[in-house]
Amino acid sequence: MTRILIGITLYRPHKDFLKSLSEFYSKIYNSYEIEILVVSNKQLVDAQNEIAEYFLNSSSEYLLFLEDDHWGHTPQMLEALLKADAPVTAVKFYSRHFPYLCCLMKYGNSNNPKRKYINHPMNQKGYAEIDLTPFGMTLIRKNTFNYLEKPYFRLNDEPDYVTHATDKNFSDRLRAKGVKLLGYYDECLVHYGLDESNLDEYRHKGILEFRRKNLINKFRRLQCKKELKMPDEILGVKDYD
Repeated sequence: MTRILIGITLYRPHKDFLKSLSEFYSKIYNSYEIEILVVSNKQLVDAQNEIAEYFLNSSSEYLLFLEDDHWGHTPQMLEALLKADAPVTAVKFYSRHFPYLCCLMKYGNSNNPKRKYINHPMNQKGYAEIDLTPFGMTLIRKNTFNYLEKPYFRLNDEPDYVTHATDKNFSDRLRAKGVKLLGYYDECLVHYGLDESNLDEYRHKGILEFRRKNLINKFRRLQCKKELKMPDEILGVKDYD
């Protein structure tokens, strides 16, 4: 039986994550030798390193990272991650922040750190190589850690990127050693309520809110020069739902 350690960094778990985890475990525990390690109330980087150390001293062959604001885990997702037979493979999901991009990313050509990554096409299927692996539901083969020095997880080191996270640093260090990172695109995790079933709706509302904020900022700049009353229709989010 394949031995898998499920590592969970628990901070503010969503109730739907807890429900999904329970259902997921009930469907896979007869097919694999499963151990679950939960590290709670620690900084993400410290929790990830604690899980990695435990994993490397265990008999588990794979580490499956799950984050506590994702749900919809299925046995088929796990099967696909194992079938890829890659050092690191991650299931697709979307950022819960506007513009709600897919979190499986490739390097682009921009010099702007905030626009350094691009996505594969929306209709991408199967497996595809990526440059940035997130940890929503990510399978890491044990020998992958042979390519890394301690600490295995480190905070992202670009001030314009997400500095409390570790995904960019982890991905860059592995890629520098020639390690392939894969994304799995045939299924999609729910990320804090967002998945492909409501992605267009989220993006539409996000664009309207983005425009509303731009209008507010424009009026505030004008108010610095002369007295202007902010129109109620701009202040009211409900008018833009």
